[in-house]
Amino acid sequence: MAGKRKTIKEKETKIDKSIKKYMPFAIWLGVLAVIFIVLYLVFQGMGKVEYKGLTFTREKYGEVLVYHYYYLTELSNGHVRKIDVLLKENPAENKVPIEGKVIYPEGKTVYISINDTGLTECEYSQVALAGFSIFVSSNNIPLKAGTPDKDEAQKNNLTYVTCEKYPNSMVVLLKSGNESKITLTGKLCYNLEVANCEILPVMEKFIVQSILDAKEEA
Repeated sequence: MAGKRKTIKEKETKIDKSIKKYMPFAIWLGVLAVIFIVLYLVFQGMGKVEYKGLTFTREKYGEVLVYHYYYLTELSNGHVRKIDVLLKENPAENKVPIEGKVIYPEGKTVYISINDTGLTECEYSQVALAGFSIFVSSNNIPLKAGTPDKDEAQKNNLTYVTCEKYPNSMVVLLKSGNESKITLTGKLCYNLEVANCEILPVMEKFIVQSILDAKEEA
């Protein structure tokens, strides 16, 4: 009986020694696992930008960095489409102020009116206007560009666009100003003022606000 107890004790001692021998290794593995999880979460977060409940992913196309967001929307024909939104500006750092909700009346054309040809010469004007055009058309909304100058419209065969002419459609008036800002001035009339050629942040703020307001209405 005494020999049996001795054997058990010897086995327990060997187990204790093994545990003590490999304990530092096990602790080291545990520390590594924690470090790996922390680094994974940190680097995953570095690739994302949160803005008012929207999650944008930083992506690089060659040397161009963009902020990517997407959502699914049901079109008028019942089909579901994935809408990709690519921004050049960080939406969380876009400080352009905006007043009023952005509403797209169902089944109506959106009109954009540019009253300063100098804006089209800004560095990112084509990128900004193309981005807005793609966003609107991707949502299956007709878009038409024009000018608020009646004489210019007649002279150059352009569409004459004012809020008074299209009171039941969204009208976006793009013009130069002392401060970059977006203001709802009528039922569906939006003044997009651009200072210092900041046309890109102004247009991108309008797009992002469109998404936020649509989610709120859904």
